[in-house]
Amino acid sequence: MVEQNNKRKRGSVLNEAIFNAAITLLENKGYEAVTFNEIAKMAQTSRSVLYRRWKAPFDLLYEASNAKILTQRTSLHTKNFNTGSLRNDLLAVLVYMFENTKLFPKNLIPAMMFEISKGNNIFNQGYFSDTGFMDDIFENALKRGEISHLPNEIQRSALFQLQRYYMIFDLNLVNQSFLEQLVDDVLIPIYVQKN
Repeated sequence: MVEQNNKRKRGSVLNEAIFNAAITLLENKGYEAVTFNEIAKMAQTSRSVLYRRWKAPFDLLYEASNAKILTQRTSLHTKNFNTGSLRNDLLAVLVYMFENTKLFPKNLIPAMMFEISKGNNIFNQGYFSDTGFMDDIFENALKRGEISHLPNEIQRSALFQLQRYYMIFDLNLVNQSFLEQLVDDVLIPIYVQKN
C-alpha cells in the first residue's frame, strides 16, 4: 500500500498537476513565486522533470495558461466571423479577443509585461498565433467588394498589434465604444484603401 502511495505521477496526471501548480502559484503568490522549485514541490514531482520540458518558468506558465484558456473558449479557427460586412467582422474579432482576455489567470498580464521588459518575444505561439481565421475575413471582404486587394503582412498584423498593446498596457480603456472607434478610425482606413 505504501508503495502505491509513493508512485510517481505520469502522463496527463503529471501534466495537469504541473499546470495547476504553476497557475495556483501565479494567482495566489504572484509571478515571483513561479519557480521550478516551487512548482515541483506543489506538483509533487522533481525539478529535473520540469527542466527537461521547459527552458524557463514562464514557458511552463504560458503553456499552462494557454491550456486553461483553450478549455474555456471556442477556437478562433472554428468561430464564424462572417457578419456580412468587414467592419462588423473586425469588431466581432476584437470583442471576442478582449472577452477571452478575461479568461487569463490572475497576474498573467503583469508576468507577460515582465517578460517583455526582459526582451522575450511571447507572441509567437499558442493563443497569440491563432491568426489564420483572418484570411477568411479578408477573402469575404474582397468578394463583397469592400476591399480592392488582400492586405499585406504588415496591414494584416495591425489588428493583432493593437489588440496586444491594449490588452497588456491599457485594458481598462477597452469597452464597446472604444472598440468601434478602433475599427472605424484605425483599422478600416488601413484595410479599405482608396485608389
